[in-house]
Amino acid sequence: RTMSGDEKQAAQAEQEPATSEHVVSLFGDTLLGENGQVVQTEKAGLQDADVVGLYFSAHWCGPCRHFTPVLVEAYRKIRAAGKKFQIVFVSSDSNESEFRDYFETMPWLAAKRDIAGSISTKFFVMSIPTLVLWNPRTGETITKSGRNVIQSDPQGEHFPWTEYQSSSWCNIL
Repeated sequence: RTMSGDEKQAAQAEQEPATSEHVVSLFGDTLLGENGQVVQTEKAGLQDADVVGLYFSAHWCGPCRHFTPVLVEAYRKIRAAGKKFQIVFVSSDSNESEFRDYFETMPWLAAKRDIAGSISTKFFVMSIPTLVLWNPRTGETITKSGRNVIQSDPQGEHFPWTEYQSSSWCNIL
């Protein structure tokens, strides 16, 4: 008997205990939540997600403004289906006002602006918008081509998208 995707996901979750080690290492002690409220990273629940999308974007970027509503819709559908998917906005905005105005359009968390550059460097982000799909339990990148994944699977039918980890197209920006 072959395990279904949900069974594989549950087995993987059992093997990898949810800790905040990788999450805190990446984002520091705090993130920003709704209305810019400071949220303790350890209490944000990212370590409980099967996939965290790191959304590198900025308000001044036309392709970003086009993709953001697509991502918002997919995020809501995937979460409504009970999937453990989170997103963290990593801003390339040049000032706090632009960042806050753009972040208000997003239903997820945001990294503090002062660490955005180091996160971009860690994931070798060369252009925006970029959506990196990341496993918070292992700290491993699933794919840097999360935009392609979301556009081809907006309902999350193939979530947690681990099959894209080894595919050759996953590293195309």
